[in-house]
Amino acid sequence: MASAALSSTLSRESADSFWDDDDVPAHRTDPYDPESTHLARSAGPDGRSGLADSPDGELDSLMPGGGLRSAHLGAARAENGQRADDYLHGADGRLGHGGGGGEFGGREAGKRLREREMERAFRGWPSCWQIWGEILDQMELGAPLSAANLLSFARFLFSLAFLGRRSTLLLAAAAVAITFTNVTGFSLLIGLASGIEPLCAQAHGAQQPKTMGLLLRRSSLLLTLASIPIAILWFNSQALLLAAGQDGPLVSEAATFILWLLPDLFLSALVNPLRIFLRAQGIVRPVLVGAALSLAVHVLATWLLVAGPVRLGCAGAAAAASISDLFLWLLMLFYLHCFTDVPRRCGLLVPLSFSATPLTPAAAAAAAAAAAGVSSPRSPRPSISSTFPISPASPASPLSPTRHLSARPSVLAQWGPLIRMSLPACATICLEWWCYELCMLLSGLLPDATTSVAALAILFNLDSILYSLTAGLAAAAGTRAGNLLGSAFPILARNAALVALGCSLLLGVTQLAVLWAAREPLGHVFTQDAAVLEVVTALLPILGLLEVFNSVQTVMTGLLRGCGRPDVGMYVNLGAFYVLGLPLGLGLCFLADLGLLGLVLGLLAAVVTCSFFTVSAVLSTDWKAEASKATARIGPLPVAAIADVLSPRGGMVGEGMATHRRNRVEEGMYGVREEEEEGEEKNGAGEREQEMAALTGSRLNKFDQVL
Repeated sequence: MASAALSSTLSRESADSFWDDDDVPAHRTDPYDPESTHLARSAGPDGRSGLADSPDGELDSLMPGGGLRSAHLGAARAENGQRADDYLHGADGRLGHGGGGGEFGGREAGKRLREREMERAFRGWPSCWQIWGEILDQMELGAPLSAANLLSFARFLFSLAFLGRRSTLLLAAAAVAITFTNVTGFSLLIGLASGIEPLCAQAHGAQQPKTMGLLLRRSSLLLTLASIPIAILWFNSQALLLAAGQDGPLVSEAATFILWLLPDLFLSALVNPLRIFLRAQGIVRPVLVGAALSLAVHVLATWLLVAGPVRLGCAGAAAAASISDLFLWLLMLFYLHCFTDVPRRCGLLVPLSFSATPLTPAAAAAAAAAAAGVSSPRSPRPSISSTFPISPASPASPLSPTRHLSARPSVLAQWGPLIRMSLPACATICLEWWCYELCMLLSGLLPDATTSVAALAILFNLDSILYSLTAGLAAAAGTRAGNLLGSAFPILARNAALVALGCSLLLGVTQLAVLWAAREPLGHVFTQDAAVLEVVTALLPILGLLEVFNSVQTVMTGLLRGCGRPDVGMYVNLGAFYVLGLPLGLGLCFLADLGLLGLVLGLLAAVVTCSFFTVSAVLSTDWKAEASKATARIGPLPVAAIADVLSPRGGMVGEGMATHRRNRVEEGMYGVREEEEEGEEKNGAGEREQEMAALTGSRLNKFDQVL
């Protein structure tokens, strides 16, 4: 369809004629002047860039194509260097395709490679190297996240185990309290925090670190404010549970657990946004290490406060949860400040001015001159507060910090994009979560309520364990899609979505096979009651089938959220779970007299419906339009960073996380590049850079019109 038309339009001949440089300024004729460029030190004696003689690693870092390996400028690595050199500079050794020497040579290389990548991607499906590399990228992100989710879920199991050893009353009270706090508190905070997931991922892809810092602070403030009415509700939990008909002694212990969990509520308002903030940048292993260490702290604190010398009961278990979350938050902050430059790059430590007025071009130029130490007769004295002037290649966006930023006005202003993402994302998570909790309550209305509740609790615990694995893949897929859309690589985002769909289906089938094979022994892990074991063994195959579709719909919902479309998941979950699944489950359970089987079949119907509509939404996505929306939402990728995106530091595009690990060792390149750019401004090269930025931006606009 459109692929054939675009592939014919974007043939190599038409692309080459499109990039003819008749309008290149005369002063850019000799782009490799050592006095004004960065790449002069790597240029050969004939003025060429020296790509043909560069080592394989350097060549790969410049030409990663579509997700993996340098396959777009030729299949053979031996001829890649010569072809790239000729492609960029022409047969006579001069820059013939895109103008601009020095760092602009790399930028034009990025644009040419981007054009090639898009042209090739429109012609057909991604190559095997691209698919394999995308799988590696998503697994490198998803595996640590899945493991961290499992460790977080293990804390809940350890708390119940310690309380169950004390008494059955404490165990039941903790179960009621955890259900109450999940429904009324933690589900809301997790949902609201996920609103910054697409914004942070796209901002990282667009290399807008200051925007990410603002989003982190805004989301933390939003969740803290949302925790206040939740805390008021928790203070009245005892009266609410008594009104719901719960037993008096059980309600007393459950209310104690809830009140002692209040500090953890406010800690979750800080931990959840920080975790997403790190994930958007591909920083996932420290999150895994932090989850493991916090689990160890949780087990130790629970033993001391529940089974050890203190013996506080439910209060001790809740206090242990707060202690472990506080430890996790402090540990992540310690890692950020001591082992990364994220706080500096994201403006988390920079004193900011108290003006929210956008900079005019004249003020931006004056601020740039002041930052470079160059004064002009009309430029005002630099303020003692830090400013971030608008780059000529990066105009302001609704979220971009290309303004005078302030800890107060900037954090408290421009909440619209965050609210528009957070509310539907919260609704998406809560609608599904609450449906499972409603099914648990409804199972207590069956004739054999004890057996039904126990069996369904075992099934839902197994589902939660498997969901932890699926949620890691969903977060990785959403992060990848957001990074690529923010970097203006819609075709690579489409490829990432297709890979995520295949991985989710494979994961779901694997979970089905495990549940089917282990349906006999799994129940014995939780109980020895014969009646409960019979129900669990009969329903485990149906749960396995549910996990196949649940894996697909969870990952596709994560993808839609990463693309900035959480409203799709909200509408799908609302219709699937509450219009179809829950009424069908009630009818089968009570009218058709199928009992617990009817409730599970209703959930299966809801999940199948969700998977169908979410897959349809992903496959019908206009990826180019989503990339344009991401650019309008976050701001465009700075011209100076296009070549860096194509040789990624954060695993966004390129040879996968192996390149990411290699390049993370060279973190000093940030400071070197900034110093070199300041040196160019001092030498008067800033004006030429602005001119070339405008030139290359106009060419990209022409290219987008062709698309």
